Amino acid sequence: MNRKSIGMRLIHHTLQATWSFNCYKVMLLSNSKCKEAHLFNERVGFRTDNKIAFVATSPI
Repeated sequence: MNRKSIGMRLIHHTLQATWSFNCYKVMLLSNSKCKEAHLFNERVGFRTDNKIAFVATSPI
């Protein structure tokens, strides 16, 4: 079994568990430079046209 199929199974299982608790939304953050992860996330059902995430980091 390759990494992608394990990842897809993990995401599918996680989403099914989430929906079983009557959660209506799952949000996923990813590094903006990680294009391969973006493609994977879209393939498993996440959309990019719905929300925008903003991140503040400590100046220290």
